[in-house]
Amino acid sequence: MSEFSASDAAIAGFRLIGQRWRVIVGWSMANLLIVIATAIVASVIVVAIGAAAGASPVAAVIAGAIGLLATLLAGAILVCGVFRLMLRPEEPAYLFLRVGKEEARLVVVWLIGIVAWGILAACIALVGRALQGQGGLAGGVAFALVPVALAIWLGVRFSLAGVISFAERRIDFARSWRLTHGRTWAVLGMCVITACLLGVVWIGAWILQLVLTGALTGFDDLASLVGQATLERHPGRFLLQLLLQVLFAPVLWVLSQAPLVATYKALVGPAPQEVAAEA
Repeated sequence: MSEFSASDAAIAGFRLIGQRWRVIVGWSMANLLIVIATAIVASVIVVAIGAAAGASPVAAVIAGAIGLLATLLAGAILVCGVFRLMLRPEEPAYLFLRVGKEEARLVVVWLIGIVAWGILAACIALVGRALQGQGGLAGGVAFALVPVALAIWLGVRFSLAGVISFAERRIDFARSWRLTHGRTWAVLGMCVITACLLGVVWIGAWILQLVLTGALTGFDDLASLVGQATLERHPGRFLLQLLLQVLFAPVLWVLSQAPLVATYKALVGPAPQEVAAEA
């Protein structure tokens, strides 16, 4: 295990963008193609299912599940690209992107996480509602904070499961639990710093997006730049905003996932071949 710095890990995404910005630009173009391709494939499947099953609730559930899987797969391709660039850059892949077992494992990890978070959220809501009736609103909120804190703690302990699924080619939540043992506060600090930096970047990107779309399509009023009015009155502006979001998404993925890779590498330590090379 090497020395772990929460602040250094949190800015790993910025370093990666500075060093490999051409790859990130390529990912933006690739993400546009991935989104279009997954949308077309998912739409064809949904239409086929709808034609076969009609307007039944089952068809709606299946369509929603397909949409979720398509979204997760599109994200997994880019995230595994970040993992591959930082962990196994020698692997054959176009712009470090491909569809394979690593991407499938990451989708499974995310699905498990979604189910787990859903169960925790339901438990928090039930506990808060039950205690609110007994101890009032303040009591319900206070007691609901306990499962919220538990959820955050579990999220930190299992935060490396996605990286591990790629780096070690297996789904192993227990491995993430062991790696973060004794480093929970440090990893939590990394997550907090990363979230704050992401928030700043997202706000800046949102403002820039409004300025660009307004400059290209005209400034009527600020209210017309966002919301349902954008789609109804200015469909071209809406599509432009959507395009900018798709192109910028890889930057957010890098900034959010590179710190996890840096944390994993610091907690695991250098590989034997790296130690031999340094010697």
